[in-house]
Amino acid sequence: MDPRDLPEYHLLFESEDGDVTLNVTFPSPSQAKGAPFPSKQIRWKDVLRLFGGPDGMPYENMNFDECPFAVNKIEIEPAKRLVTLVISGPMRLSEVR
Repeated sequence: MDPRDLPEYHLLFESEDGDVTLNVTFPSPSQAKGAPFPSKQIRWKDVLRLFGGPDGMPYENMNFDECPFAVNKIEIEPAKRLVTLVISGPMRLSEVR
């Protein structure tokens, strides 16, 4: 897959005025160096946009600031109104599926 065809994190969500916080983290703190991605305020219905892959599957890869990253995990905590994307990367172009 061409990385230009991956969804861009910053453009995926229509609104930024919801009551759900969307965070982006890395599996380890050492991976987070130099790549902080700001939290977003989204609506619950916008969470469904993370499942826009083939047959409604969650995206396995997404662009963050036009660089492809692997989406390792999507954590949803309804009581806390919190969604967390755990990502790793950036990926090499040959790794993008």
